Amino acid sequence: MNRVFKPERIITDFESGLMPAISVEFPGAVHNGCYFHYNQSIYRRIQSLGLATAYSSDDEVRSCCRKLMSLAMMPLQEVETSFYNLRTETNSRVKQELHQLFLYLDQYWMTEVPLEM
Repeated sequence: MNRVFKPERIITDFESGLMPAISVEFPGAVHNGCYFHYNQSIYRRIQSLGLATAYSSDDEVRSCCRKLMSLAMMPLQEVETSFYNLRTETNSRVKQELHQLFLYLDQYWMTEVPLEM
């Protein structure tokens, strides 16, 4: 009973050390990030930036944050443009309040994590 574990698809969270290890150990597998962990990461950043109250009480802030969370559900070729359009089209008050969150998404999710995940 000599079985070989050769998955076709692997879904994980977005641990920076895990992503390259998966591609080395399972080169034929498609590696996807988990939507729950993506949203959890964004919401934790909302909390760490002190924006949880605004998220709970301000409809415009919450709507913008949810749009950022929903980027992962868009066709791959539209994600980057949609992110930058959202940042540009958000009203100035919300944009100022969410400035650090937009920076986080731009510097980490749009740069460090492969969009294909």
